[in-house]
Amino acid sequence: MNKIFPFEAFLKNDSLLYVLIEVLLIIIIGFIINKVVNKFYRKFEKSTKAESIYKIVIFSIKIPLKILIWVLVASYIVVLVNKFLNFDILHSVLLGRKIIFIFLLGLFAFKLIHEYELYSKKMSALTSRANIPIGTLCRILKIIVIIFALLTLIETSGINISGLLAFGSVSGIILGFASKDLLANFFGATLIYLDKPFEIGDWVRSPDKNIEGTVESISWRLTKIRTFDKRPLYVPNSIFNTIVIENASRMSHRRIREIIGIRYCDIGAVTKIIDDVKSMLEKHEEIASDQTMIVNLTQFNESSVDFMVYTFTKTTNWIKYQEVKQDVLLKISEIVDKNKAEMAFPTRTVHSEIVDRSPLEK
Repeated sequence: MNKIFPFEAFLKNDSLLYVLIEVLLIIIIGFIINKVVNKFYRKFEKSTKAESIYKIVIFSIKIPLKILIWVLVASYIVVLVNKFLNFDILHSVLLGRKIIFIFLLGLFAFKLIHEYELYSKKMSALTSRANIPIGTLCRILKIIVIIFALLTLIETSGINISGLLAFGSVSGIILGFASKDLLANFFGATLIYLDKPFEIGDWVRSPDKNIEGTVESISWRLTKIRTFDKRPLYVPNSIFNTIVIENASRMSHRRIREIIGIRYCDIGAVTKIIDDVKSMLEKHEEIASDQTMIVNLTQFNESSVDFMVYTFTKTTNWIKYQEVKQDVLLKISEIVDKNKAEMAFPTRTVHSEIVDRSPLEK
């Protein structure tokens, strides 16, 4: 009956006041740190100068950091009180704190991926151009984070997962052989996203394959290309790892290259025609004068004296380019007419000799 229980001993201990003061100080410190984190978060959220990557990290770490602060506060209080109660719970507290820390680390990684996904979708909406579906890639990364966090938690809890990992390795090998094409297409989509050789809306063509058209969608397995005769072309993403792709939508200028033939009888006017054509191109509003411009006699052909017109337009739009090219060609025709010359066409001259025979031969 005279036995004193640990809790009664704790109440009768002279250092009770000091314990309460230490506990109160820890709670106050945790409360202050939490307020500082909230204030910093609100200030950072309103800032327009902050880089996007920093915002993503700050938004992702907010909740895990606040939980971590109060977990540390609670664990320190339990450890402090345990000195007086003499309960054998220190190991359990440290293990619980380690498990919670792993969980919070996984939560931070999960939210980091989620915030990046939201940011990417927002930027795609603002630029009106879509890349590879970020959602698919982010979902796969989230699954990887969850699996890794669960395995780490199980291992930390003292459960042997060697058998589970061995089974997972064998299953992974089997699945790897069965789905190697799917994995190749997925990694092909990942490389398209990282290297960005093309985006949705781009006009692409491959000199290695019969592929040409406008990119309509890019999934984790296939890229859909609409050909110019309006047929859909579905290309596995792994193909793009082994072929050359031309992205016509990213050209800086379009080229005009024409061979103009003048009649041999007008060869005296060729020099003046060439000078007038070059002057016309230099003054043309739609011709890029800062790019290569060549107007020179190239060869004496069978039926014509040929000169080459080589220049670049400012526009890359296909329809407008055709209009500019038409205007340039008509102006060249006017210059040829103005110089009293004519365009050449295939001709053949036959020379015949007339022999006057004598009356006796007749």
